[in-house]
Amino acid sequence: MDLLAQEYFKIIDIINSYDGYLMSIKGWSITVGLALIGYAFQQKNKSILLLCCVSSICFVLVDAKFKQYQTSYYPRMKAIEACKRGESNSCTALQVDSSWTKSKAENRYLQQLGKSGVTMPHFILFILASLLFLAPKIVERE
Repeated sequence: MDLLAQEYFKIIDIINSYDGYLMSIKGWSITVGLALIGYAFQQKNKSILLLCCVSSICFVLVDAKFKQYQTSYYPRMKAIEACKRGESNSCTALQVDSSWTKSKAENRYLQQLGKSGVTMPHFILFILASLLFLAPKIVERE
């Protein structure tokens, strides 16, 4: 197998490994958020819900950063595919780092925050905690 093919399959492995990280981030976000909501009910203290909102924001920022890293590999993968199809004649192997660095600079962090797959689980927790905070009678029962 030539170097371009090896590079291509390595990039696919790297992209796929990011999916595990992204799912872990989402899982921890849900776990921490629901634990904080439960703790707010247990302590009958609605201010703990603000901590849930802050943790949701922190998790969405981390999630977006990891998604930015993952998508920065796509241009190089597409360039190798174009080389293999014969659509490009600049098929130099071993260009992952330079391609990734350039792509990461162009792939804006804020673009990832606008993607529903990145923000949705964190947004749902944020909204739930915000609604519970604004309706204190639910949390602070006598």
